[in-house]
Amino acid sequence: MKRFAPTLPRTLLINMVVIVTVSVGLFILLSLAFESWRLDEEQTDLDRNHREPLKQELKRQVDSTVAFVAFKRSKLEKQAEEELRQRVLEAHAIASHIVKTYGATKSPQELQSLVREALRPIRFAGGKGYFFATRLDGVEQLFADRPAFEGQNLLTMQDTEGRYVIRDMIKLARRQDEGLYRYTWSKPDKPGTHYRKISYIKRFAPFNWFIGTGLYLDDVEQQLKSEVLAYIEQIRFGSDGYIFAGQWDGLSLSGPAKGKNMLAVTDANGNRVVERLISLARQGGGYLSYHMPDLQGVRQGVKLSYVQPIKDWQWYIGAGVYTEDIEAAVRQARQEMLLRLFRTVSILVFVLICFVSFAVWTSRRAAQKIAGALEQFSRFFVQAETGAAYLDPASLPFEELQTIA
Repeated sequence: MKRFAPTLPRTLLINMVVIVTVSVGLFILLSLAFESWRLDEEQTDLDRNHREPLKQELKRQVDSTVAFVAFKRSKLEKQAEEELRQRVLEAHAIASHIVKTYGATKSPQELQSLVREALRPIRFAGGKGYFFATRLDGVEQLFADRPAFEGQNLLTMQDTEGRYVIRDMIKLARRQDEGLYRYTWSKPDKPGTHYRKISYIKRFAPFNWFIGTGLYLDDVEQQLKSEVLAYIEQIRFGSDGYIFAGQWDGLSLSGPAKGKNMLAVTDANGNRVVERLISLARQGGGYLSYHMPDLQGVRQGVKLSYVQPIKDWQWYIGAGVYTEDIEAAVRQARQEMLLRLFRTVSILVFVLICFVSFAVWTSRRAAQKIAGALEQFSRFFVQAETGAAYLDPASLPFEELQTIA
């Protein structure tokens, strides 16, 4: 079977086309790889430029609120101590006024009774604050919370941590006339004597008493919590940003679901949003993206929130905003980047076609010239077989062929 050898013009044409195609193709592939890398970088920058300022704003709002709570708590006992001091000074002034006004006309027993009954009905701190008075020998003179103890010697009375409360107060009154004392005690309308309390006492010399009053720390802290929640509910930022708060047991303290336990509530994707927020808070805080649960009167949509804990209260404090507008802007920017990439690819493909077409045209012209020269050689050798023949070197297109001729 006859085997056809490749022709020189065809070989030249094929080789030229392959070289140009491979070279330009590699260039295009490298260009596409660079464009793809740049696209990834731009998408990363896009997300960062759109989301990072939003995340920083959420964190700033929550940090500010948590700092406010920390500041208020740092002032809590100082404010309570000053309030107690002022209350005791008022009671001391009332007792002094009674003694000064009626001292000449009343007996000591009658004066003491007037002072007792003048102080007995006074209440403050939501009705939980009251006055007490004790003689320096330990006999109770006024116990507005539990009148049954009046007239009894309470020197042996201890709090739940073993302190001899009345003895300590007597020592304090004798040593420095007035001051603060911390202990556990009974609470109006509550069982037991285990409530942490701070009291301020002042010696009342005319009766050899000390007069005092106290505040329960849990009541003071509860009042602070109410102030914090009132402060939180006023905070607004951006077009629809707000601060929310809740307990670790799921109870919402402020925000759209205030007063409801949201622990088991899920969003449109089945995620237990509040449970995840609490988990983040327990771990120290963080960001969470979710779909707003279906709540009456609340806008639906994708939200981004940031939370931090207040561990002593077992609270989480958070801020959230809807991200749909940002997502739309990101999507639009991504579409523009993809369109730009498509245009770049189209240009590169067009360039490839142009280069290959030019290479084919150039190679075909060179191949045609070589084919023509070979044809002249072929005719020359045919003529030389039968007689004289002449091949004009100047008629050949290439120097090497002219030399051969």
